[in-house]
Amino acid sequence: MTDRIRSHWHALLPVFAVWTVLVAITQVSVLESARPASAYVLVAIAGLTALKVALVIFSYMEVSRAPLWLKAACVAWITIALGTVTVLMVFPQWSVALVNQGVSPLLAAHDNTSAEDDK
Repeated sequence: MTDRIRSHWHALLPVFAVWTVLVAITQVSVLESARPASAYVLVAIAGLTALKVALVIFSYMEVSRAPLWLKAACVAWITIALGTVTVLMVFPQWSVALVNQGVSPLLAAHDNTSAEDDK
């Protein structure tokens, strides 16, 4: 192998390794989703999804070379998103309550607006 080909291969090796891990996580998620849905399975799949998001952000989007504030913002976003999804999956009654609370005022406002438009 020439030095040029060798250096090109070494540059592609991390990309290939991350891609292989992403494919493996996807396969595990698909196999786990075939099981009966329980909160633990859903949380495990959400955790694997968060890992995939982190790999894509830090490897393919090259945030690992970005300033510290951007790295921290990405980690915070992943953590908040995973935490929110996990809480709503573990406590589904909370998601129903949040939806009912959030949608009812919007529907009431829409009904008032349409009633005023009819006048």
